[in-house]
Amino acid sequence: LCQAFHNDLLVTSERVARYRLPLLVEGLPDAYHGLFEVHPRDPAHQVLPKTIETPSLVVWGAQDRVLLPDHEGVWCHDLPNHHRVNLENVGHMVPEEAPEVLAELAQDFWAVVTNSH
Repeated sequence: LCQAFHNDLLVTSERVARYRLPLLVEGLPDAYHGLFEVHPRDPAHQVLPKTIETPSLVVWGAQDRVLLPDHEGVWCHDLPNHHRVNLENVGHMVPEEAPEVLAELAQDFWAVVTNSH
């Protein structure tokens, strides 16, 4: 978890235990590791449809050490109608490191999307 959080103070023994528990389910570690064996640009392993037209909010922690900065472009490539926000001093765990900011961004995005249709 130290790689996932920008703020090391958020990596508590309680949080580590909470994240570790699901990994004890039989077969889950193999499935989880399989996610990272695929190159994000490999069309044989494309998860998203070719183009998603739905308005999308992409919130990225600027200090993410789990997904490299160039992965952001891969995620946004097939989202032509996306709004991207990079949060400084936030790592991979955006909902846990900046929950209030994320909630505000989501509310503002939803207001814009629902008012424009």
